[in-house]
Amino acid sequence: MLATPNPMRIGLNLLPWLPGRRGGLETYDRSLLRALLELDTDDTFVLFLSREAVGALGLQSSRLEEWGCPIYSRYRPLRALWEQTRFAPWVARSGVEVLFCPHSLLPTRCPVPMVQLVHDLQVFDLPENFSRLKRAYLYRRLPDSARRAARIIAISEFTCQSVVRNLRAPAEKTSVILEAASPDFTPRSGEEVAALRGRFGLQQPYLLCLSTSHKHKHLDRLVRAFDALKDTREGPEQLVLAGLPGTGETEFRAALEQARHREDIFHLGRLPYEELSPLYAGALGLVFPSCYEGFGLPVVEAMACGCPVACSDAGSLPEAAGGAALLFDCHSDQAVTAVMRSLLEEPALREGLRVRGLERVKSLTWLETARQTLEVLHQAARPSHTPSPAKRVGAQRGAGGEAPRPVSRPVSGASR
Repeated sequence: MLATPNPMRIGLNLLPWLPGRRGGLETYDRSLLRALLELDTDDTFVLFLSREAVGALGLQSSRLEEWGCPIYSRYRPLRALWEQTRFAPWVARSGVEVLFCPHSLLPTRCPVPMVQLVHDLQVFDLPENFSRLKRAYLYRRLPDSARRAARIIAISEFTCQSVVRNLRAPAEKTSVILEAASPDFTPRSGEEVAALRGRFGLQQPYLLCLSTSHKHKHLDRLVRAFDALKDTREGPEQLVLAGLPGTGETEFRAALEQARHREDIFHLGRLPYEELSPLYAGALGLVFPSCYEGFGLPVVEAMACGCPVACSDAGSLPEAAGGAALLFDCHSDQAVTAVMRSLLEEPALREGLRVRGLERVKSLTWLETARQTLEVLHQAARPSHTPSPAKRVGAQRGAGGEAPRPVSRPVSGASR
């Protein structure tokens, strides 16, 4: 491995992470850390974790340390209070030169420069999704957090514009670093797809949507649009949905109960991570009607699996799609019906979307995301010195860990 000039100790605040709830935030943490360890640097990464999370990431490296903090992430108010009042001495004791906060407000009285990652600012753009108390808290704390950040990373240009507009953050200290599909998402063999379809009883061609049932995801609209499609078609196609319940679960369930073609709609709930790729790969297309996303990982995950994509033209989704998806108006049932009809009835369109999608994801890699992130962290810690922290790609180092004491040490354990 080539040595990095002036290697650093870099802290990552992962205290809010609760193992087992794999969503966009956990996907980000795991994918970024794996890629950081593949980069050819001498930097050491110090992970601050709750008691539940120690050893759960499944990563092993001589450049990785886990610090188990005396809090539980499942008790969110207590965790947030500890983070804001008791965390700073831990950061000081660890010897890190910069603290990266990938999914939390910045702690107070932190002794080192901090970099804040912003996935989205729903509380400003979709305030109806939040209680009055939480809105009041975040309206005060988010701008304060942005002011104290040495640098801010936004996961899309859409999110960056929201940060500058709503948090009054200077554009010059905000960087846009796009996410990517995990390397786990790839086209799958016919045997894998057939096995998955057999497990879930998917006997017919299907359109797919993977999404939590939040109101802004418009899953109720998707069900109504599919119903309207089936009213005018005699084909055997099915609609498959999977994901966790969210703020729009009541509306989604009502739409399912009222569906005239309920027998052709499969709701699989939450699926194991390893089943997502064959589910994408077997679909005629992904239909993603969300009206608000900070980036839109399902879009690029589907593309990476060779699945044609149709997504809304709202939020960051056109950025994520990069010209390789069919765009539609997420506020129109008729538009959703029309795009599903196109996917079902135009094989040439599907093939073109599949090819463009596979080409699109080649330009989005976690190694590049990690390289750019590492550069921002170096710049935040040492503003007068901007090194090139990752000169080439090196070998990844494994995974695992046993519970650490509140002193730093390398993690050991079985590889992932």
